[in-house]
Amino acid sequence: MAPRDISNTMDQATEASGGTASKGCFLRWSRLTKTVAVKDAGAGLMGRSSISMSFANASTTIERTTSKDILKEISGYAAPGEVLACMGPSGSGKTSLMNVLSGRSSYQGGVISINGVPSTQKSMKRLMSKVAYVRQADIFFGHLTVRDQLTYTALLRMPAEKTTLEKHQEVDKLIRLLRLSKVADSQIMMVSGGEKKRVNIATELLTDPEVLLLDEPTSGLDSTTAVSLIKLLQEYALQQGKTVITSIHQPSSQVFRSFDRLMMLSDGYVVYFGTPVGSIEYLRTVGLSCPDGYNAADHWMDLLVVDTGAKEEEEIVDCDEGENTNMQSLLKKRASNPENDAKAYLKLQNEWDREAVAEEMDTALVESADDKSLDGMAMPSEGSKYNSTWTTQYSILVHRALKNSRSAILTPLNLIKSIGLGLATGLIYWQTDYTEQNVQDIRAYFFFNMTFWVFDAYVH
Repeated sequence: MAPRDISNTMDQATEASGGTASKGCFLRWSRLTKTVAVKDAGAGLMGRSSISMSFANASTTIERTTSKDILKEISGYAAPGEVLACMGPSGSGKTSLMNVLSGRSSYQGGVISINGVPSTQKSMKRLMSKVAYVRQADIFFGHLTVRDQLTYTALLRMPAEKTTLEKHQEVDKLIRLLRLSKVADSQIMMVSGGEKKRVNIATELLTDPEVLLLDEPTSGLDSTTAVSLIKLLQEYALQQGKTVITSIHQPSSQVFRSFDRLMMLSDGYVVYFGTPVGSIEYLRTVGLSCPDGYNAADHWMDLLVVDTGAKEEEEIVDCDEGENTNMQSLLKKRASNPENDAKAYLKLQNEWDREAVAEEMDTALVESADDKSLDGMAMPSEGSKYNSTWTTQYSILVHRALKNSRSAILTPLNLIKSIGLGLATGLIYWQTDYTEQNVQDIRAYFFFNMTFWVFDAYVH
């Protein structure tokens, strides 16, 4: 893709957001690299991961580690009012990229700019307070209702300047926005997977973030629910002027085409950045066109996933040419078909012009720094680490714990059990004299009561 094409798409993104970019958070990143240290492959239960060296009067141990690049000169951008999808096979660097962009993970090279201003360690810390990260796993107190979950989160995480009434109003607003009105008073353990995902998103949106990051939000959802969720995120991004970045593994055709922007990753490299529809045309230009009627997302994954089993199978067939003629012809047909080329991912890595995109990001960075029209795009203000006092946090968390346990402890069965045990122990030890002769009986009474209630609470 030429730099001019990237520039045009960036201009279109700003125009499509209806001016929301001026009050949102426009993220750009150029030549991002991230390296991690890994132990030697021979290390393990029986392997050795270190070398011991002895000298005349001293000894030292050298750990055998190697460095691995998990992000390799990643360049791109995320605009307010749009949904950017990071797609690729497992281990391609999707989650690592989102961790870096959110400020939760460090990086060794490259530049991240926020509203045209190169980020520093201080600005990234300030950005973290304006970034919401929705994890893949939905972790809730199952006995709380949807409204309770959002209300407790609002009381804990929303600014202290807002009154309790304003926080409740914000909860009601999010319930309507994310279409949770029908299950607002239902226990979370009773709602569907898609509704749980929306509750998870609503929990993070209570802080009014500028950037919303989602780690595979459609995993475990059926295609219809997944499409509905992505459309909901698009409406939120467009109406509120927020920047939404999501990672996704292998979406359906409808979900794939619904994204505003798409970044394809392979082994830490960017192999495409643009619109989903444009990705189909790009594959055609490099000789890896998608067959008619085939899901473009599945086709991308077929090209990017390294199929080592096919290579081993081809070697076996070469050894038995006489017995596997049918399999040989099938493999030859596959080898002649570029869509099934086992080296397609390497071709895509080499074909994509990463330097052109990086130069365009650098040019946009310089232009943004000199553009007076971006003066209003101020960085998020620096605030305190916690939005509520210690006493407020303690009282809210205790109240939440008691309310969550109420439905599990104050049940008819537990009430009958407690009354029955109380009557039984009371009749057994009724009018026991406090004499030396009854010391063992009295001690047994206290021992039974303490151990029973402790272990009963532990089980629950």
